[in-house]
Amino acid sequence: MTLAPNLPQKVCVVGGGRWARTIARILVKILPCGSELNLCSISNEQGWLDALPELSSDHLAVSVGRFEDALARADIELVLVARSARENAGTALAALRAGKRVFVEKPFALSEASALQVVHASAPGRCVTGLVFLLAPNLHRFRDQAKALGKLTHIDVEWLDPASEIRYAETKSYDPSVNCLPDSFPHIWSVLRLFEPRARFDEIQAISQSGGRIVSLNARLADMRATVKIARDTSSRRRVIRLEGEHGRASLDFSKEPGQAEINGGPIDVEQGYSSPLTLELQAFLGSSEPQLARVENAIESIVLVDRVLGSIREQQAHEIIESFGPEADATAANYALREISLDILGGRNASPDHQQLVTLLRSWLGGQVPEAEIPAQLRDAPALASIRKALASRAIS
Repeated sequence: MTLAPNLPQKVCVVGGGRWARTIARILVKILPCGSELNLCSISNEQGWLDALPELSSDHLAVSVGRFEDALARADIELVLVARSARENAGTALAALRAGKRVFVEKPFALSEASALQVVHASAPGRCVTGLVFLLAPNLHRFRDQAKALGKLTHIDVEWLDPASEIRYAETKSYDPSVNCLPDSFPHIWSVLRLFEPRARFDEIQAISQSGGRIVSLNARLADMRATVKIARDTSSRRRVIRLEGEHGRASLDFSKEPGQAEINGGPIDVEQGYSSPLTLELQAFLGSSEPQLARVENAIESIVLVDRVLGSIREQQAHEIIESFGPEADATAANYALREISLDILGGRNASPDHQQLVTLLRSWLGGQVPEAEIPAQLRDAPALASIRKALASRAIS
């Protein structure tokens, strides 16, 4: 792999949250001497100003500025986008249209339509997305040693996250307006593609549980069966890959990197040669040597697959909401689903200052205790919520 060139580079990071700061910290360490790092946020410039003392360096210039100004500068060629999931596509589009080479965090879009816009705006290789596990040395060592299993017949991936945890020295939490499938599946897709790079995904089914906190996928990749479990609000972080093949079984638990692995009951080493996958990923982008699968024209497959089953997940969430109005029903899971659906309709986690109050109001409206005039039109007219209310009204009449 070609690392970042020794020539100075002028780079812009756009985003105002934890992950943008994490990327900036690593860039300060790996950018060549004499480089320039521009930090931009469309909604949280003060966050960068507060972080500036920590990011200051004696070998490169670090500054905070406006994204529009960075786009207008012809000498800034590289833009790294690390905003919220629903803002990534639009920001990447703006950078591509300004002639920049773009790295955009996953998910780089939340629908096939917006993903196609990014792909069409990008010449081949001009836009890549953050699929850090494509370069993870521990996963590559595990894959290479698992070839002893012969032809694989089953791959199982477990991807569990607590409500919050400390990652890269900051608290990580999830966006409650984005379902766990579009949020996590790009990473899981990249893991599946490490073991089966070409076969088409067929017979995809999605099962939603606990209001959408848990999503299970079943699919086929040629002769191999793939099963996936994604969950939120678990007791701890969990990342596990299990393989079955002609000659036995293997597993890798990398909940804590680099992890522990075994084949047919015997331990195998995945620690040798391990280094930070995120550092390797950013070095690859700076050096134009990222994996082919990270290019948006290839990674769009992960967005398309999510789009294919997200409607089914929404139907299952709606069913849980309807059933939660029954006698002695537990509304906990349904309220999670109602929060996710309503915040998605409103446009993000910050659309409502009090999520619990929003859910309480909507439940009262869906149950017929609150008049429509008290509900924002954006929610009242949304087909997903209107169909739930209609189903509950029909149930009350019968």
